[in-house]
Amino acid sequence: MIKVEHLAKSFGTLQVLKDISLSINKGEVVTIIGPSGSGKSTLLRCLNLLERPDSGKIIFDGTDILSGKVKIESIRKNACMVFQHFNLFNNKTVLENIMLAPVHVRCKGLHGAKRKEEVKKIREQAMALLARINMQDKADVYPSTLSGGQKQRVAIVRSLAMNPDVILFDEPTSALDPEMVGEVLDLMKSLADEGMTMVIVTHEMGFAKEVANRVIFIDDGKILEEATPEEFFNHPKNPRLKDFLSKVLV
Repeated sequence: MIKVEHLAKSFGTLQVLKDISLSINKGEVVTIIGPSGSGKSTLLRCLNLLERPDSGKIIFDGTDILSGKVKIESIRKNACMVFQHFNLFNNKTVLENIMLAPVHVRCKGLHGAKRKEEVKKIREQAMALLARINMQDKADVYPSTLSGGQKQRVAIVRSLAMNPDVILFDEPTSALDPEMVGEVLDLMKSLADEGMTMVIVTHEMGFAKEVANRVIFIDDGKILEEATPEEFFNHPKNPRLKDFLSKVLV
């Protein structure tokens, strides 16, 4: 589904990504781990052009999205992002947050009865998504009244409302209190079981072991190792990865 070739990205004189190449297959769960500042989040943000790489290719379903011939909106519709700090709109209700993007995309150019009917369908779908996470009773409340775990689950189903081909998760549990992490990871596990393609930057090693098809280790802007979870965690080859795992695995 996604093929990255020789990607590079700098901020001023700091080169954050250095000749990154990888592939992500349809239905695959790929987790990306590494120390802080290694380029993990920048790579994720490049995949849906929240950051524009300096060089290289990102081929999405056979199309190079850096060619200038593809609308950014179409990429972001198919590759939705879930952020570390939720990024919900605090002036909109939970239901309005989930409906906002689908209404903007699917109702463009519609008027009168046709628009009203499409908005009704989107609302029904949004309520079904809230029911999935047992939060239908929170439809009309504002994000400020929710716990961190509830906010992140709303952020995830907001992405699902766009029916994306892939969801990109940028450390989705790192801003949560420990007791709230489980409810978010459970939702992500259920998405993996359903075949959703996911690329996840995470510090949750247990989650990576259990759910990922592949684990990628990035350090200093480079991919140093890539393997199945069993091979990655039990038989690491790169010395830097061995050192990293010795510090994060208890």
